[in-house]
Parts: sequence; structure tokens; C-alpha cells
Amino acid sequence: YLDITDDVELNCALYYVDELPNAGIDGYVRLDMGLTVRPCPNLEISVWGQNLLDSAHPETNSEVEVQRSVYGQITFRF
Repeated sequence: YLDITDDVELNCALYYVDELPNAGIDGYVRLDMGLTVRPCPNLEISVWGQNLLDSAHPETNSEVEVQRSVYGQITFRF
């Protein structure tokens, strides 16, 4: 977590998962990042990216893969 200024914050998380041979899953590294800006005391705008290093990877032995994703959030407090 890094507070760039009082109103801008950067959050990053790096995960390493070793090979899961019983599930048939190779090891992988996952990076999630988020940027939050507070232009005024009541307003918060965030953009997050998940699984940024790979377009998709399996996390279980099913055929479903976790996809890269980006999403935003706007929070207004009153």
C-alpha cells in the first residue's frame, strides 16, 4: 500500500502459487493493482485490475479459468 499523496493511493498485491500436481495446475504468479483518487472529501474513485500478468489461469481442477479483469468503483458519501 502506498499513499502517493493524501488523496491518491496505490495498492498492489503479488501472489505466487506453486504447482498443484494433484489438480493438474502449473505454478503461476498473479498481480492485482488498484488506484484510488479522492478529489473531494465525499468522493472516491477507484480503478482495479486483477490477474494482470496473465490473460487467464486455472485455480482448481475444473475447466473454469480465472480471467484478467478490470473494474471501477465510485463512492459518494453523504
